[in-house]
Amino acid sequence: MTTLRMTLLASLLVLFACGSVLAMTDPSHRDALTLQGVVEKMPAGLYGAWVIDGHRVLVTPQTRVDQDQVLATLGSRVEVYGFFRGETFRARVVRILPGGEAVALEAPGHRHETGNFHGIVRDLPRSGRGYWQIDEHRVLVDSLTRIEEALGKAVVGALVKVSGYYRNSTFYADRIGVK
Repeated sequence: MTTLRMTLLASLLVLFACGSVLAMTDPSHRDALTLQGVVEKMPAGLYGAWVIDGHRVLVTPQTRVDQDQVLATLGSRVEVYGFFRGETFRARVVRILPGGEAVALEAPGHRHETGNFHGIVRDLPRSGRGYWQIDEHRVLVDSLTRIEEALGKAVVGALVKVSGYYRNSTFYADRIGVK
């Protein structure tokens, strides 16, 4: 038992020295930690293995991903609350922080096209920020997206014109105008 405690303590000291571990965040969860860093790798969607400052972080559908201020991309600054299991940090909460630097992917199969399209809003989050479904397009709307509602409200069933760019299979909206 003493060896296990010493190993855990040594591991925490190494992580703390690297600057990634900020604090023990919840005394009722002895193994709960908060990591903070930059997203180096992430899957095309939110769920799967991320790499944050060299640490493998598993994000699952049970993980709460807080994108209220900024949307998750490569280069995003994040704070992750979770716990280690082996070499993998399992995330309970991922909070995307302002101030990151988006990184463009340059790999086969990743689209980086800009453009416009018209479509019908099929689904959108209650807050308006997050993923919208506009016809067959998965559209990411964040605080930088300008939504023009002079001709009507942006609701399910509305005809809209969308301007922005593709990255992977997601269209990042710069502007959405209701028609």
